[in-house]
Amino acid sequence: MVDAGLVRLACHWVLASVGTADSQPDFLRRVPRPLGNGAAASEGSLGKDDAGGARETARRIARALRQIRNTRGRATDAVALEGGAQRWFPVYRLELAPQAISSGLMKMKLPVALLSGCALFGSIPIEPSATLFENAQVKVIRALEKPHVKGKFHEHTQNRVMIYLQAGRQRFEYQDGRQPSVFDWKEGEVKWSAPEGMHSPEVIGNDAFNIIEIELKEAGTGNAITSDLDPVKLDPKDYKIEFENSQVRVLRATIAGHGATPMHEHSLNRVTVFLTDQDFRVTDPQGKVDVVKHKAGEAVWGTPITHREENLSDQPFEVIAVELKN
Repeated sequence: MVDAGLVRLACHWVLASVGTADSQPDFLRRVPRPLGNGAAASEGSLGKDDAGGARETARRIARALRQIRNTRGRATDAVALEGGAQRWFPVYRLELAPQAISSGLMKMKLPVALLSGCALFGSIPIEPSATLFENAQVKVIRALEKPHVKGKFHEHTQNRVMIYLQAGRQRFEYQDGRQPSVFDWKEGEVKWSAPEGMHSPEVIGNDAFNIIEIELKEAGTGNAITSDLDPVKLDPKDYKIEFENSQVRVLRATIAGHGATPMHEHSLNRVTVFLTDQDFRVTDPQGKVDVVKHKAGEAVWGTPITHREENLSDQPFEVIAVELKN
């Protein structure tokens, strides 16, 4: 038996986009939607036949939360959000009350900080610590950060790019007498991390999370990327620069369901970290076609390549590419 509260709690998190689960804005209300057996999803448990549906609902909610996060604080049409809820959540729906329209509250902002619950549903599964791969340019580690486990004092001697696969809160203590710092990491957040001396981290939230840590072994050239087929130039809607310095350029690509990119070139070696599952049709300049699949949370090594990509999935795709300037 699967507790129907699982689905209910997940939908509350979505509603938290515009308020807390216990204090909704007046223009939103929750409406139970019947399950396949005709019973409303309220209190109690779901039967065996509905267990798979509950799990799938949780996965869809996690994906939808990521899509909401991608608005990055931009005003989002409330009607579009409600339509998305109808599509994503088969058990619950968000319904606009009439006063929403009469008061003109057709726009709302969706803060990224509301997504702290995403990790519980595991939109990206939490995995043990491991070295994923290593070569002359990088060492790529998946770190598991467990709650309420104080780490030993240690230091990092190389610059790193940190990609947070789930949300989490960490406290850092420093051996040199600096005051402790507290950081609230967001799912999918990317940060530059320079060596900062001996430190001890501790997760002070209640949920474990993974970090993909990319250690940079070589100094960068600082050269600008000048290719005429640079995806940032050709497809600025889908490819955004997170940050750039002398060692790396870090891109975030978001491609809509069944969306496609123009032919473009990745001119540098790179580490690619998938924030969603990938199901792509990839075409090279000679017309050769491959289908490429990856799972959310994977990190892979890539070399220079020119291709066109098409998202075969109904769902939006999101990936981080760390391009190496050495």
